[in-house]
This record gives sequence, structure tokens and C-alpha cells, in this order.
Amino acid sequence: MPRERTQREADFLVRALAPPPSRVLDVCCGLGRHMHPLVERGYDCVGVEVEPGIAAEARASGLDVRELDIRDLRGIEGDFEGVLSMWASFGWFDEETNAFVLGAMCAKVRPGGVLVLDVWMPEFFATRQGVRQIRTGIRESKVVRDGRLYVEYNYGERFDWRLYEPDELVALSRLELVTACSEWNESQRPSPDVPRYQLVLAKRA
Repeated sequence: MPRERTQREADFLVRALAPPPSRVLDVCCGLGRHMHPLVERGYDCVGVEVEPGIAAEARASGLDVRELDIRDLRGIEGDFEGVLSMWASFGWFDEETNAFVLGAMCAKVRPGGVLVLDVWMPEFFATRQGVRQIRTGIRESKVVRDGRLYVEYNYGERFDWRLYEPDELVALSRLELVTACSEWNESQRPSPDVPRYQLVLAKRA
């Protein structure tokens, strides 16, 4: 991932979050691409990652990353001024489980804090269904059906996500909408021309 892109996303997060040293939870943090620049700016960050090898590598780089399934966020102590779910990490499960996970993330937000969601844009994929070759010998098929995006590769790997409209997530979270945008730019409304959009949701103090 280009450093400039990570920097742009981190700048957006800093504008959304309370000033450091506020406490931030990064859900599905991976190797800590967003945690590193936040820690460098003085934030107290905790990450959650389910894959043992990735979590271990993130810890080896100096980050506080817990090996944990996002369906068990109660295993993380305390609450946070900011909770992050980046790179379309939300929506993997069925309706009930997705609602449970979102509720668990909201519960970790301290009153006065924010939840930042980076999620797939439904309209983008609705107009880009079909089969394409992404590399020599590898074909990708995308179908949107009943509000879910189904992705399948000719070597047998499959994924699917629930696609949420911004107003659905606002209603489901029961938090207050602060920002709905795309391209990490608060002045650019969610666009069907880009694959993801960002929401900043606040919990009233």
C-alpha cells in the first residue's frame, strides 16, 4: 500500500478522533497499517486481529495487538474515545451477527467518542457485476444479490459481504452521524464511483 495513501487515511482519522493521547481501538487491524501513524502521533492504540501470524507480526513491530475474534470484543478491557473498522472489515456475517458486531463496537465507544467505519459502497458493485480476468489464468466473478456482494474465483475461493447504505448503518448503530464521505474527504459525499465510503458516528456524552 502506498505510504501516501496510508498518510491520507491517517490524516482523516486524526481529524475525526479526539486529540492524543486518547484511546483508540482498531478492529480487524491486520498488521497495523493505521495504528502505526496514530501511535506516532501520540494515540494510545489497541488492535484486534483474528489471524495468529498477522497478530504476532504486528506485535513484533511494537503494537499492542490482541489475537481475538471481532465477535468477542467483550474480551477487550475498558472503552475508547475512538473505535475503527477499516478497509471494509465490517459486514462479513449474517444480518443478526453483523448487528451484534456493530453493537459491540458501539459499546466500546466512550460517551463523547466516535466510531469510524470504512465500508463497501453498494451502488459501486451493483454496476460492476460479472466476470473479469484479474491476472493470467485467474478469473473473478462478482454478483450482488439480496443486499450481499458475492465474489468467487475460478480456483475455488469465495467471499461474501453484506452491503450497507449509510442510513442503514446510522440506524443500526443508534449513534449520531457526523460525517458520511468518500475518498477520505469530508467534503466529498459517498459516491457510486468509488468502492468504499467512510462514516464517522458519535456517541453523545
